[in-house]
Amino acid sequence: MRVVCRKVCAIVLIIALCIPVCGEAREDGDVLQKSSDIEWNISALQAEAAYQDSQNVMQIKVAVIDSGLDYDSRIPFVERKDFMGEDEDNINQLYQDMTGHGTSVAGLICGQKNDAQIRGLASNVDLYVARVLDFNNQAPVSRVIEAIEWAISKDVKIIHMSFGTVDDYEDLHQVIKKAYQHGILIIAAAGNQGTADEDESTVEYPAAYPEVLSVG
Repeated sequence: MRVVCRKVCAIVLIIALCIPVCGEAREDGDVLQKSSDIEWNISALQAEAAYQDSQNVMQIKVAVIDSGLDYDSRIPFVERKDFMGEDEDNINQLYQDMTGHGTSVAGLICGQKNDAQIRGLASNVDLYVARVLDFNNQAPVSRVIEAIEWAISKDVKIIHMSFGTVDDYEDLHQVIKKAYQHGILIIAAAGNQGTADEDESTVEYPAAYPEVLSVG
């Protein structure tokens, strides 16, 4: 069985949503926020202006292929698609994310500013969520391929995947190439197995494909 295990992936590259096309220039003396008011994720990426800038630029479609998305009024989305193949009667549509990973990723990307939780980096996201990972955060490659095809059909501009496999599957690479040819920025986790002492690359697939921006 072709299995893709979930890996932790930093969401640093989502800054691409707003930084290249930011709003009005600021004077050096402008103060956006007090340092004590800035959430750790924003501060770590030195992206204090990202959320504000993203309010002044066009919307962008982002697909998160992960463990799904629990309903949260502070994480707006356009569409959720469940690829698990389960009977709809057995799925709680409000709380479909059994591990919470996909919901966390979505929140880091576009969670709205609020006092209860950290906010995301961008407000200009039209979010599409594909549920492919099961209770063990695993999925057959065929399910991942189906989700990527779905994302392409939605004309998204970014696909985010926080999982990987050590095996190279030609059918997976082909759909990655298709997405790339459609002008989609594909971001995937490099994996959790690498060490600084190794000469051989331990970047997992799909992050290891040349069409993919690997983050780790």
